[in-house]
Amino acid sequence: MAFAFSFGSEPVESTVDAANRTAAEEEAAEAAAAAAAAAAAAAAAMAAEGGEEGEEAGAKVSAGSSANIEGEPRVVLAEIAERNTALSKYLTHETELDGVRIEVEPGVLAKVAFTKDDVVDLLDDALVDVVVDSDLAAGLYEGGLKVWEATLELIATMPRDDVGLHAALAAGEGKVLDLGCGHGLAGIYALFHVPGVLHVTFQDYNAAVLTMVTAENVYLNAPKASKLEIGPDMETAGPPAAAALDPETTAFVAGDWGGLADVVADKAPYDVIVSAETIYARESYPKLLGVLDACLAPHGVALFAAKSYYFGVGGGVVEFAAYIRDSGRYAVDTVFTAADGASIDRQVLRIVATSS
Repeated sequence: MAFAFSFGSEPVESTVDAANRTAAEEEAAEAAAAAAAAAAAAAAAMAAEGGEEGEEAGAKVSAGSSANIEGEPRVVLAEIAERNTALSKYLTHETELDGVRIEVEPGVLAKVAFTKDDVVDLLDDALVDVVVDSDLAAGLYEGGLKVWEATLELIATMPRDDVGLHAALAAGEGKVLDLGCGHGLAGIYALFHVPGVLHVTFQDYNAAVLTMVTAENVYLNAPKASKLEIGPDMETAGPPAAAALDPETTAFVAGDWGGLADVVADKAPYDVIVSAETIYARESYPKLLGVLDACLAPHGVALFAAKSYYFGVGGGVVEFAAYIRDSGRYAVDTVFTAADGASIDRQVLRIVATSS
């Protein structure tokens, strides 16, 4: 069964150690690589059919192809169901998102199911060269294979009544956009633990991150019995994890923020936008403002979690807040500050539209 997806700080290390794989784990990883190759072949075959159908298929690429590092928002075809054989080592145990912790084995807690080392061998060579040597490379790779510190503060802030997410969701259709999602922990938390959330769109610059990491984490963390079940009983409802990947429940959008509005036009506006560690570069601020203008509902709330400043790139909380305020269209306030003295302060900004 194939699922089609619309693809338009300090890292927190996982306790899953890729270097200590068992033979079974190696076999699962090989199965994932084979499935990814099969998906690429399927996409190529579809594109070769020609005509209108062939042209549409030609715009769809599988995870791991060189087209995945381009910035143009697009649709990506992913054989997620087949690739989930790689999750068998985790799915034999109860999986639960408790706050921001994922239990992958009894007594073993990890922030994410897959580490950077787990997926790097499946990436296109052009992307591997970037990922191995750097956490970020503008226009090629935007850090989606790491879980950044501010993600944890973002998730901790989301359920607070004074932040306003519950009211925004109640006033709209229960839609959330996880902008620059990476592993998707904020969106996963919203989908499974925030009342009133009916749909989450996960957006990341790199399609490979979404197909190999984000979608896998959504599948892995879906409760065994959840609000996502459909039908009168479990036999007709199907696995909740599969329901979590239904297009009505989740969408996965890859590409640059500049074209995001067009790709998600059928989903927008969103009642809530969440984003962590995405404001490090000042040159991205016009695009982020454009996303707010096009995608945030008038009653909506946006939460941006980030460091106070980022060395060498000029961005940070103060600069971003000032830029958004200066537009005259939004009010910005700080709803959380983490100052432990051991690292750069991190803050969570709340952004709401001003009344006209």
